[in-house]
Amino acid sequence: ARIERARPDPERASKIQSLHKRLRTFCNYCSQVGDERPVSVCQFAANSKLLATGSWSGLCKLWSVPECKEKRL
Repeated sequence: ARIERARPDPERASKIQSLHKRLRTFCNYCSQVGDERPVSVCQFAANSKLLATGSWSGLCKLWSVPECKEKRL
């Protein structure tokens, strides 16, 4: 497998170049910290009154919207 990866593959190189081109246009509009570590995922509830966040620490939290207060269950 290592030998195969070491060989130049025009199709693989093309895919990587295409991916890099797309990533250069990526714009991160905001980043939030809802824990000691950055938030990596969030999802609103169907009624939009709660927001669930997951951080790099592995901790998940629920937040009230629009008050932005952490919900304790």
